[in-house]
Amino acid sequence: MNISLLGSTGSIGTQCLSVVDMFPDRYSVFALAAGSNARVFQQQLDKYRPQFAAMSDAAAAKNIRVPQGCTFLTGADGVRELAALKQADTVVVAIVGIAGLDAAYQAACAGKRVALANKEALVTGGKLINDAAQKSGAVILPVDSEHSAIFQCLQGQYEKSVSRLILTASGGAFRDYTEQMLENATPEEALCHPNWSMGEKITVDCATMMNKGLEVIESHWLFGLPADTLYGLAQYGIDPADSALVIMSFSGNEETVVKLLEIMIDRFATEKPEGYDAWHEKRKAGKSGDTQIFK
Repeated sequence: MNISLLGSTGSIGTQCLSVVDMFPDRYSVFALAAGSNARVFQQQLDKYRPQFAAMSDAAAAKNIRVPQGCTFLTGADGVRELAALKQADTVVVAIVGIAGLDAAYQAACAGKRVALANKEALVTGGKLINDAAQKSGAVILPVDSEHSAIFQCLQGQYEKSVSRLILTASGGAFRDYTEQMLENATPEEALCHPNWSMGEKITVDCATMMNKGLEVIESHWLFGLPADTLYGLAQYGIDPADSALVIMSFSGNEETVVKLLEIMIDRFATEKPEGYDAWHEKRKAGKSGDTQIFK
């Protein structure tokens, strides 16, 4: 399978490449795109020797030694072209922030299997991307851990039967802060996530819980959860151990499905659901085994 990885030098991008290393017989890095981290991007180009590469930062691109046989593009137009390459089977959109919207849209227009690791693309342009995917036949698959878990929980279930969705969170850096402590909190403290090492933006969003708000909106666009009932349907709870990613209840079924899985890219969300290295337990409603959920 040919992979076009957009945002290869970030935390998600590097994890994707580690999965390629684990399954070299399944995946081939056909194209790589990065922003401005020339040092890491050079290492990736030298190792994976993609047929296409792009850097959105034209100044940083001047420091790149392009491997023989690699077509090298620069600027936003270059990244846009890599999002729609005919030879790419799957496009992994791991570009941080709103910059990922254009890439996701181009991949959707091109009818690609889009492994989306960018919340902002759907939060700001969900209808645009979904309309493009419906027209072209593209498939949008979530790479983000919570939404990958929702995707797996819904296998064999009818989306409209979902009666409750709880997105859990560790609580971020400010989980145990008092109101007075929050008034004096610093950016440096916001970047000290208790459980995970991630990029700066998402780490700050976790500290403020903004990340959960984005994920609720993203759930609507990914799974068709009705917008007019989403506020009451989707909630979030604090799970300090980060052991349960989502809890879902289905109409006519008193059981709540708790999906537990490693924070891994799940093979780019490119495998069939039964191929995931995840597992789940079914518990009675309101219970989640040893997981402690706080509202």
